[in-house]
Amino acid sequence: MNPRILWADNEIDHLKSHLLFLESKGYDVTTVTNGYDAIETLDDNYFDIVFLDENMPGLTGLETLERIKNTHADLPVVMITKSEEEMIMEEAIGQKISDYLIKPVNPNQILLTLRKNLEGKELSNKKSFNSYRQNFAKLSMDLSACRTFEDYAEYYKQLLSWEAKLEEVTDAGIKEIWVSQCKDANKQFCKFVAKEYEYWLDGDEDAPLMLQNIVKERVLPKVLENKKKGKKVYFDMDVQDAIVRYNDLDPDKDQTKRNKIYSEEIHYAFDKLCENIINTFKFEYFDDVYIDVKQEVLSFLVMNMHKYDHTKGSKAFSYFSVVCKNYLILHNNANYKRYCSHTSVDVLNSKP
Repeated sequence: MNPRILWADNEIDHLKSHLLFLESKGYDVTTVTNGYDAIETLDDNYFDIVFLDENMPGLTGLETLERIKNTHADLPVVMITKSEEEMIMEEAIGQKISDYLIKPVNPNQILLTLRKNLEGKELSNKKSFNSYRQNFAKLSMDLSACRTFEDYAEYYKQLLSWEAKLEEVTDAGIKEIWVSQCKDANKQFCKFVAKEYEYWLDGDEDAPLMLQNIVKERVLPKVLENKKKGKKVYFDMDVQDAIVRYNDLDPDKDQTKRNKIYSEEIHYAFDKLCENIINTFKFEYFDDVYIDVKQEVLSFLVMNMHKYDHTKGSKAFSYFSVVCKNYLILHNNANYKRYCSHTSVDVLNSKP
């Protein structure tokens, strides 16, 4: 299908040679003599680009441009003017014209403008199409060569890169091929995970970062780094020592001392720990307001503080993080079950 041009100019009869030239180059040109007809023609027909004379009677070129952009924001518009008057050009550029030409226009100028605004995008899309087609075999070979988690991560980056490059390509077939390659990659990766997962749990050196290792490998190093830099750490070894001293005291004879240790040395750390875990994991099925949930978890930590045994080698921060998170998970799941029992299937399925 030939590219379609709408040319609005009140002196269009003087441009017959230009129109014949464009038709000889494979363009279909529709002409109108004023802004109103241009807008009406655009509303009823599809065009690839508009040539718009600035100096038309009635609705001026700038006024027509504004109305066109209101309804056809992505349509390229080339402004044609008799002068390079600064104010006119600034206003036209501000309304996002694609180009402008100064009368008298040369047919070759028009041709260059058309190629820049129409064929440039088409050539870019064609280049991406051909490049992907040439790399299809390589992508398939790269998938077959994946042996480690890092290999699959790099392959996934390749697929994402091609997704961005093919975004403007209109050929549905090439996009179907890309989707098919993504599905093949997902199937192979799932088989890889099923095969390697037990080894990863056993601490295989090639294992990716697992959920149970996040605190040890990512959180604690940051905590220690911040501590070295003099930043305040809310749950450090001083808090752990305070918990040990708290547990060593007899609750019947030394309750006053225990209360003092808790309020001055432990409470802030527990409070901050609960706050961070609640905010991080976003438990959805708690009906209570945030402050009530936090207080509930905080009370649970205090009630179970005596179960912490530092002689077993566990850090207090890790131990109480797990206790806090598990408590929230258990109660969240229980609330979820109650929610399901009182909610119809349709309502539940509509929940985001």
